[in-house]
Amino acid sequence: MKQKHFKVNIEQPEINEEMDNCECKDDTNEIVNIANQWISYGVSIETRQIDIIGTIEQHTLAPYIRAFRFMMSLSPEPITITINSFGGCVFSTFALIDWINIAKAQGIEVVTIANGAVMSGGLFIFLAGSSRLVTQNARIMLHTVYNNMPTGTPAQSQINNKENDELQKIVIGHLVNSTKRKAKYWEKIIKYVDSYYGADAAKKSGIAHKILK
Repeated sequence: MKQKHFKVNIEQPEINEEMDNCECKDDTNEIVNIANQWISYGVSIETRQIDIIGTIEQHTLAPYIRAFRFMMSLSPEPITITINSFGGCVFSTFALIDWINIAKAQGIEVVTIANGAVMSGGLFIFLAGSSRLVTQNARIMLHTVYNNMPTGTPAQSQINNKENDELQKIVIGHLVNSTKRKAKYWEKIIKYVDSYYGADAAKKSGIAHKILK
């Protein structure tokens, strides 16, 4: 997924170990204190909502993954993820997708909402949801995967191209499993170009289940 960086510098609070490994399920006050630390990230532990806004990188996505795992440990109630992102690192994208799939395998419903720009890696996080909702004016984009690893020698370039091919297979697999359309359909759609969808087109193609009005 080609990286389009729209950096926003946000002052983020220091993360402590309790936020990732909490043993205080029966201590309401402690849970509330931990929840308050997530507010500046757009995370509500109490309502089990996560807002992913901005570029997807290791350091920006890590707090959301920690919050998601924490919610999983608290209860099997549904978790809602709202996405407004131009995308970013493909590997970080897959990291969150894996946790979403683990949650679904444990019987936890994960609702994803497309709002604003839901592009590249942002789209594939959206596709991982059990229920996928799109707001009326959201814009969705998908394209060929790029890992953007350093090339260096011709041999290294060849290795990177092979990795890109593997990543592309994973992405096509996500599209096929989520939308029930065939691989050849998606391969043609995303080859060498950016493909954009509004809410109606996203629903028609199977990318979204429902339009929020």
